[in-house]
Amino acid sequence: MSPNAVYGRPRAGLIDDEGNYTMDMTGKTVMITGASRGIGAEAARVFADAGANVVLMARSQDAIADLAGEIGKQAIAIPCNVARFGEMSSAVETVLGAFGGVDVLINNAGVIEPISHLSASDPDEWSQVIDINLKGVYNGMRAVLPVMKDAGGGSILEFDGLRARVGPHSAGADPGPAAYGRGGPATVTDANIVLGRLDIRRFPAIFGPNGDAPLNVGAARRRLAELAQAMGAESPEAAAEGFLAIAVEQMALAIRKISTERGFDPRDHGLVAFGGAAGQVACQTAEALGGGGRDPPGDPAPAL
Repeated sequence: MSPNAVYGRPRAGLIDDEGNYTMDMTGKTVMITGASRGIGAEAARVFADAGANVVLMARSQDAIADLAGEIGKQAIAIPCNVARFGEMSSAVETVLGAFGGVDVLINNAGVIEPISHLSASDPDEWSQVIDINLKGVYNGMRAVLPVMKDAGGGSILEFDGLRARVGPHSAGADPGPAAYGRGGPATVTDANIVLGRLDIRRFPAIFGPNGDAPLNVGAARRRLAELAQAMGAESPEAAAEGFLAIAVEQMALAIRKISTERGFDPRDHGLVAFGGAAGQVACQTAEALGGGGRDPPGDPAPAL
């Protein structure tokens, strides 16, 4: 399994009335590096089946072109070397022209060879590993970051009278989460604020109608209190805990969809979390996937 990382906000994953996991990515755009084969190609098929636009990136031009033809009009193939920032940046511009935005980046491109003792290693081959596995991840995140920041985010928390839901709808950058002080809905960010898991003192005063106010804890609590009352929860904190549990399980299910169901055990891999809100749920998601993991003897675990 290639070293990889997921960056972005899938904002998807629901449990249907029969208890089956479904994923609605309609209207979302997913960029995947190393998409010519293996997990990259399978991830593209999964996201495409869920309704997403998929961007297939790899150095193997013919392979991604064939995969794009298999998936259909919602897929485009962009030959790209992740080790070159200029090519990644150009790919993002192409995606903006084709689909108007980027919602998810999957940094799947990676190499394992060469594996050797230091004294026998080839410096040029080692440099290539660093270029792809390290610089490639940086290049991808750096290229999409401005686009994702402009788009904003925050999965909306909802209660329809029967079930609590997290996503797939997003609060976007405006109005944003309730704590932004612009009349937005309750989101995962608000749940973490209500539970005291985010230190609002560390956030700049760029919120509110005029963009000069701190995060509004009161607004977040009011939105969670409304949901708590509708759900019959005893407090805003109880509602927040419940919604976060749903969010974590949805993310764990999404990871299982492209790992366990295809023969890969997440416990044999490390979880690499990227994105502004990733740290809020990374540990709980790892626990939901099987705890601390189990490293194969003598072999460092690849990233998931």
